[in-house]
Amino acid sequence: MFCEFILSMRIRVSSRGFDDLFRRCLRVAGKWVRILLHFLKMRESCLRVIRPSLEFDEEVSVR
Repeated sequence: MFCEFILSMRIRVSSRGFDDLFRRCLRVAGKWVRILLHFLKMRESCLRVIRPSLEFDEEVSVR
């Protein structure tokens, strides 16, 4: 969404200014991607701990 906003502003901003804005947008997006990946890894490791008990519960409920 944020990058689309910057892309729509491209018309009003000179190409040099747009390049700077675009780089800033990529830097912010990169930070968020890193945070999300870290969160997903944490979640995955938590699920590995929880999953065996969940699978056991499912087997019991199926019977």
